[in-house]
Formats: sequence, C-alpha cells, structure tokens
Amino acid sequence: MKKKGVSPVIATVLLIGIVVVIIAIIFMWGRSVIKENVQKQGLPADQACSEINIRTSCYNGVITFTNLGNIPVYTINLRIISDGKTTVKQPTTDLGVGISESREIELDDYGISECPQKYEIIPVILGTAESAKKAYTCTDNVFVGT
Repeated sequence: MKKKGVSPVIATVLLIGIVVVIIAIIFMWGRSVIKENVQKQGLPADQACSEINIRTSCYNGVITFTNLGNIPVYTINLRIISDGKTTVKQPTTDLGVGISESREIELDDYGISECPQKYEIIPVILGTAESAKKAYTCTDNVFVGT
C-alpha cells in the first residue's frame, strides 16, 4: 500500500505561513490592548479631557465656543446633525483655545448657511507621549449645542 502525504517542503511552508499569521494577530491585539500613554499637564489624557468645560452657542451661522475649564484645547472636531444627516468637520486652522478664551467658527466656510438643528463640539488636546507631541481626541467629553 502506497502512503501519500504532504511533502516536507510544502509542510514547512504551511507551518511558517501559519506562524506568521498567528504572530500578526497577536501583534494587532497587543497594540489595541496597550494604548499609548498620552499626558497633558501631568495627567493622563482621558483624565485631562474630563476637566474641559466648553460653553457653546450659535447665532447667524456663527458658532462661538468658550473654554471654561482649566485645560487648553488644541482644536476641535465639529459634528453637525441636521435633517437626519450627521457630518464631522475639522477646522482647517488651529483653533487653540486657552483657558477662558473664546473662538468663533463661521459655518459658511463649511458650506452651511445657518445654525444647524444640533451640533456637537468634540475637543482635541495636545499632549505628550514618549517626549513627542500628540493630539488626543476627547471622545468621552462632547459638548452639545442646539
């Protein structure tokens, strides 16, 4: 009786391929579990985000927001909810808002002529991670305007 099997070369290639796939899966999992530690003023970024307080208003197509917290805001993401559609706009200029400072965004710059039904301001802070500056979006600290 003749026995047929996989040749040693094919078996080795398959084994190496499986090992490479397993290593890639472990690497991707590890990157999602171990997040980069971004800090702002000596606090972890997520904790610094909880200390941001923004007051916002919209009048005649101009959104005004004021940083009432004690953490400077690097920029913002603007989520506009109107007519059942949601769009996210990112200002093209640096909107750095220091403590107790205000900034205005003209909605005409984004093709919107009047104040939306609802909008959300999502602050972005600039922290440090491994001695480099890194932007951190405060997704858990969203400020809603209507």
